[in-house]
Amino acid sequence: MGHREGAAGMSARVFVHPRCWTEPGVGVLTERLMALGFGGDELCVGPLDKRGRRDLCRMIEKRPDGALVLEQMDGVRFEYRPIDPPRSAA
Repeated sequence: MGHREGAAGMSARVFVHPRCWTEPGVGVLTERLMALGFGGDELCVGPLDKRGRRDLCRMIEKRPDGALVLEQMDGVRFEYRPIDPPRSAA
């Protein structure tokens, strides 16, 4: 499970607007985050949750089997397996 920070280091989940899930919105979101100092591989739009929302997540680890370890902005980490995992170049 993830950690929760105290009042001095507050954290919260950050939800991404549905228009920013696909192009051109995701490109604009990525550009803006990069302008704020985040690298292209540091943050991503997470998978849909049970309520139909997507979190802004930190990419913690890309595993060889295609699984991703993501962390929500409130510190909760989880493993996500994309339906079509990225293939490695031969």
